[in-house]
Amino acid sequence: MQTKLFDFDSPEAKKNTNTAYIGLAGEGEVEVTYLSDYGEATDMFISRDLTNYITSKRFTPRVSRTSKFALRLKSKGKFEIDSLIIKYQKLGGFVR
Repeated sequence: MQTKLFDFDSPEAKKNTNTAYIGLAGEGEVEVTYLSDYGEATDMFISRDLTNYITSKRFTPRVSRTSKFALRLKSKGKFEIDSLIIKYQKLGGFVR
């Protein structure tokens, strides 16, 4: 599953994407890949504490000085996504 490529309504502006919160449920390993202007970076998230109930998990992509950002999640096991919150800072602006 991959999100759209977010530009946060400012495609020309550079941003820092520091934190993402994802509501997850399931089992096994969930591989989270961060996509940006600079390519891809993979973060292996081992969801040992996930259950059949959705819980919010914090991820720290720390993608800096990029105009676009996306997430890709995949797993060999079953998983569900309930919500996604991305915290970013427009350079020269405030955290949103």
